[in-house]
Amino acid sequence: MYILARGNDAIKVNPITGVDESLTVHGSDWLWAVTAIYCFALIGCLVMSFAAKESQRVFHYLFTFSLLVGAITYYAQASNLGWSRVDQVNNLGNGGIRQVFWVKYVNWMLAFPSVTLALGLISGVSWTTIICNICLSLFWVGSYLAGAYVPSSYKWGFFAFGTFAWLILAMSTINESRAAAHLVGIDKDYIMLSGWTNLLWIIYPVAWGLTDGGNRIGVTGSSIFFGVLDTLMVPVLSAAFLFFARNWDYHKLSIAFSDSRPSRETDAAAVLKENAPHASTRLYSFTCDGWFHTGDYGYLDEHCNLYIIDRIKELIKTGGGYGSHVSATEIEEVVFSHEAVANAVVIGDRDERSQIDRPTAFVVLKATYDRCPSDDSGDPMLC
Repeated sequence: MYILARGNDAIKVNPITGVDESLTVHGSDWLWAVTAIYCFALIGCLVMSFAAKESQRVFHYLFTFSLLVGAITYYAQASNLGWSRVDQVNNLGNGGIRQVFWVKYVNWMLAFPSVTLALGLISGVSWTTIICNICLSLFWVGSYLAGAYVPSSYKWGFFAFGTFAWLILAMSTINESRAAAHLVGIDKDYIMLSGWTNLLWIIYPVAWGLTDGGNRIGVTGSSIFFGVLDTLMVPVLSAAFLFFARNWDYHKLSIAFSDSRPSRETDAAAVLKENAPHASTRLYSFTCDGWFHTGDYGYLDEHCNLYIIDRIKELIKTGGGYGSHVSATEIEEVVFSHEAVANAVVIGDRDERSQIDRPTAFVVLKATYDRCPSDDSGDPMLC
């Protein structure tokens, strides 16, 4: 006599009707195992987020969401829910009507953009590039989803468009983003993470062509195939991200979002007195509770210590991405390090077309130095 009866009765509770090729009990068992992996990774990511500094939780938040969605969608598949009957045109010997799980595409529509966003954040590329790559990943998955529901050979047209979008995404994350990651000093970590991601992404078109596309591999085999790929894509990749992130400088990468304070507020009497002549024409500088925006640029560390870096108006925009600004003061310090410089000021020369500043220095030489005629390059020399 069994004290507690055990078994997987998901297919009995949620029966399959009207299909020739469907999920088996063993396939459901495997999907339950993948669900458990996602749940375990989700709990681990949450625990690690509480141990991390507030300014270093961006990847914890990002992958927590991806793992949660993955756990829910695999729970639905293991329960034999979230599927449709689709007529097939290829390999009819394996069944003319196939059970297609649309919930796995929901998982990809959230997992692929999350991975793409994570790679974009550490590479230092512009937000335009990141958004474009996210849209490409959505187009890729959406095309495969549409193709899976086409009951004719025209499904391969959707497959072609989706795969083309993946090729553009791969070139961006491997080539363009790698060059940007080199500038922020984490190119080795980025190569490993993006290389692993794109290695898995290469297999997805093959897997789709053999399963929902070509109907060559059954539904249970398809569940095993994609279950392995998804486990390596999100739970394993998220663990790798969090492992490498321990040595990253979040401020240098401009992703310390919780620390970033683009404007400081103060109620100090001295500051108000200094700005009083101008405050009447700038009432928007005051908050409803009497605080005043000074326009300083800085951040708070994990101990709530305030660090003032520069003034917003004195920052020079050198690129189109988030955090692509340099301090004029820092450049001036480099200029002052030259023995011939007596005084210097650095400003940003704005290009009206690109709206990007070109750092320009105005230098006063010491009396012991003279400015010589320019050489062939057109640059002035010091004598």
